[in-house]
Parts: sequence; structure tokens; C-alpha cells
Amino acid sequence: MDSLQWKGPQNEKTKFFNIVTVVVMIASIIYMFYIYPKLPEEIPVHFNIQGEADGWGGKASILIFPLMIVFPAFMGFVFGRYGHFLHSGELSEKDKRIFVLTYEMITKINTTLAFITFYSLWMVKQEAFDQMSFAPWSIFLFLAILAIIIIQYFIQYFRVRKAG
Repeated sequence: MDSLQWKGPQNEKTKFFNIVTVVVMIASIIYMFYIYPKLPEEIPVHFNIQGEADGWGGKASILIFPLMIVFPAFMGFVFGRYGHFLHSGELSEKDKRIFVLTYEMITKINTTLAFITFYSLWMVKQEAFDQMSFAPWSIFLFLAILAIIIIQYFIQYFRVRKAG
């Protein structure tokens, strides 16, 4: 089948992760506008590995947080969903399976990044009011989740390549 005629790599998994990503992104934006008026004029914008704030900025800097996920998520969606258009000629069944696996990985990464964004907003709010905010293990948890997603992708990718 020609790559331009193939419907694309959308399936139940990718639909689920895309919906969760959008919901978490919307929740992050709503939460940001909810906490914004309550924030002090100076808020933490960067944390070291121990979870201590080591960078500060004006409270308007919180507006950048949702943008940290919206643009990458949108680009991931576009390239994941329509990346097969960049493939010239016929798509084999193996090519299609690889595109589906790649899109599944991208949607899982987008969902993880959306949760990281929401968590970051919560951390900034907590730290701005001198409340406990950061569990040092959280960054490792998010990194582990991302690593598992990527390792899982490569295992599946090499199985598809080997099988075909």
C-alpha cells in the first residue's frame, strides 16, 4: 500500500494516551490559572536534584509551564500520526507495524511529559508557600518511566525487524 493512502497508526492504545495527555494538559492549564493569583511575586522556577529551589523568577514565569508540554506534544502527535507520509513508496506490513510502535511510544512519552508538567506546577506552588513539595525520588520515577517506554519500544522494534 502506498504511504499516502494508509490511514495511519491510530489504535485504541494511542487514542487512550492522546486523550489522557489532552486531559492532563487541560488540567495543568486550569490549575495554573487557579494558583496564579495566589502566588507570591517571586516563585521558584528551577530545582536541584535534592528538590531545593535554586532558581527564582517572577510569578508570570509559571505561564511557561504548560507551553513546555503543548508544543512537544503537538509535534509528537503530528510526526507520530502523519510521519508515514515522509516514507516514499509502498509500505510493507513491517513498515506499518513499526510506524504503529513508534506512534505508541510517542503517545506514552507525551502522556508522561504531561504528568511531569502538572507535577512541576504543583511543586512550584508548594515551594512558593514553603510547603513540602519535592520527593527526591520523583525525578527518578519519571526518568525510569521514560526509560521503560523507550526500552519497551526498542525491544518491540527489534522483534518486528527480526520477524519480517
